[in-house]
Amino acid sequence: MPGQRTTTLRFLAEPMHVNFGGNVHGGAVMKWIDQAGYTCAAGWSGQYCVTVYVGGISFYKPVLIGNVVEAHARLVHTGRTRSMHVVDVGASDPKDRLRTTTTHCVIVFVAVDERGDPVEVTRWLPETRGGRGRRTVRREAHGAAQGQRRRWQTSAARPSNSNPPTLKVTTACPTCGPSITTSLQEGTEALLAACTADHRRGT
Repeated sequence: MPGQRTTTLRFLAEPMHVNFGGNVHGGAVMKWIDQAGYTCAAGWSGQYCVTVYVGGISFYKPVLIGNVVEAHARLVHTGRTRSMHVVDVGASDPKDRLRTTTTHCVIVFVAVDERGDPVEVTRWLPETRGGRGRRTVRREAHGAAQGQRRRWQTSAARPSNSNPPTLKVTTACPTCGPSITTSLQEGTEALLAACTADHRRGT
């Protein structure tokens, strides 16, 4: 039986994670992303998993020393031996707990056995509203991405009160290669899942 689709790791950002600017080092954030993704991938597959792809990393805001950090990983697609996860990192002051999204990326793992050989993982099928197929989801998500891109190209300047995490998210399909830009993270996930749904060969 497959495990849960989501995993959230919570901890405090410590002084050992500081960079020369006084904030948490980006490398530490990437380590947390890998750890959250691995926990989710291993929990789903029931196997040891290795990282084979990390892409579309966007750093929106710095994580401060002393912040409560949440690294949330969510399964969005499975192949024959691989699983794709979206990871969001959020941070908050423990005194007010107002969480802010600081980092977003996509990470892919391959499940392996004790000899290091790839093994099959339990297939996950996304559910769409009203029984709509993957291609319908892909068209709608792609349309949202193109519309957002056109609006950004025609705008003279970004509004001063804009919120980067909700306005623009860029990631890439690890199989097809082309990058995807959309204003909605959920749309990005749907597009990624649909984009890779027909890739049946390899991992």
